[in-house]
Amino acid sequence: MLIALSVSGQSYRPVWIGMERAFAETSGPGRMYSLVLDSVQISGTDTTWFNYFNFNDSVSHFSGCGYLGGDECNQLNRPSWTGRGIRPMSNGNVQFHNSVGETLDFLLPETATDTGWFYADGEQRFGLMLIGSDTVNLLGVLDSARFYQVVHVDLQGSIINSSLHEAPFTICKSLGLVEFFQVDSFPAVLRRLRMIGDAEQQIGLHIITDASIHDYQIGDEVQYSHFEYSALPEMHSGYHLKETILSRAETDTTVIYSLEFELFQEGSTQMSSGLNTRVYSKTDTVAKIPFESFSGVVRSMYQVDHCGSLLWHYDFDPDNRWYTCPYGPCWTAPVNGYGPNPVSSAYHIIGVGSGHDFSQHFLPEPWGGLQYVSHSTYITYFAKNGIPCGTATSVDISETSKENGITISPIPSNGQFMVRANSAIQRVDVFDPQGRSISGVGARGTNMELDLGDRPDGMYAVHVLFQNGSRVNRMVMIAH
Repeated sequence: MLIALSVSGQSYRPVWIGMERAFAETSGPGRMYSLVLDSVQISGTDTTWFNYFNFNDSVSHFSGCGYLGGDECNQLNRPSWTGRGIRPMSNGNVQFHNSVGETLDFLLPETATDTGWFYADGEQRFGLMLIGSDTVNLLGVLDSARFYQVVHVDLQGSIINSSLHEAPFTICKSLGLVEFFQVDSFPAVLRRLRMIGDAEQQIGLHIITDASIHDYQIGDEVQYSHFEYSALPEMHSGYHLKETILSRAETDTTVIYSLEFELFQEGSTQMSSGLNTRVYSKTDTVAKIPFESFSGVVRSMYQVDHCGSLLWHYDFDPDNRWYTCPYGPCWTAPVNGYGPNPVSSAYHIIGVGSGHDFSQHFLPEPWGGLQYVSHSTYITYFAKNGIPCGTATSVDISETSKENGITISPIPSNGQFMVRANSAIQRVDVFDPQGRSISGVGARGTNMELDLGDRPDGMYAVHVLFQNGSRVNRMVMIAH
């Protein structure tokens, strides 16, 4: 590894063509930022590299374009977090450009007595100051590093105590740029970023596999709730599943778990349990990192605080498309009679498990009405390394009964629902499609109102706990 690195990066070069790198915010939970220098443009003696210029984007990543629009909605030479382009200089320095074309000329000082000024306007100046060098172990790679800090001053040289002042800027001899900040809207926007993975060198977070998603130790537990729903006619069903890890074994290509499971079918009074084996592949790739999120339209990766542990979420929306046909929208009855394309999404919590959400309107034969179907799987609770997180489900009690029936109406709704029950309600909890709790309220009596009007369109899980200890689960749909 070190031999390969010594060839790919030398003399503290910050960036190079072919770099494939993932960065993340350092100030707390945030999303992943990609750097893939995949295009070179030469004009005279000037050479410019672009981030994701050649990426095969089929979906617009600009607000206002929606799912329609021409080539202007799919341009890839727009500013990303790194700005319009990156220009390497013959002296080893590098130029970035913000979204309005201003140049950030990073002149890297060689001594602590110099400051390399890289940006100035009518009110302020920004520079880099060398504060030291040392050997570091970054993502398992031993490398030499130079540590810089951003200096932010006014035109008289007085320090401006902004969030950018003293921000780290670190370059390694082999790995290049490893600490940086967002520059596309510089200096108005700042996100301090640190490298979390490199696909070129295959270090750090650079790939998601089934085994990395399902990464457990003995004693870990995961609970799932699955719901299926249809309207016109109205039908619903579901189950709750708890899995507890008993043993773990590995081969070069797989991770094998033995586990104990408990399964409760909604509407039943019986719980089934037993032993099972799960095998997850280390080589089957769910996603390669880095990638662009395109405002989350296609896929995105972000951190969530789960009971004090920061875990990465990877969301994938494979079917969120809407295409035109020669005679109008493809889902109209004269064309195919099925209805709009399905809306589906999958989410993965790295180290915990996966869930999904699917819904579709369609016109059943003989096109007498618009029917709606959906099914969703949520992770409602998990325990890793002895730390519990979420809302555990009691899977050994009846989830529905004649005495504890409920109705929720209207469905779909603009976000306001009425819950009516046959027995006294103790508490109502609502979960979004990623299984995150978005509302939890205590209740008295048999009726209550839910107001989710500020939530985006989609399916939400409603868990009703009765005062007698039993539960009922329903799915509701918001459509503004």
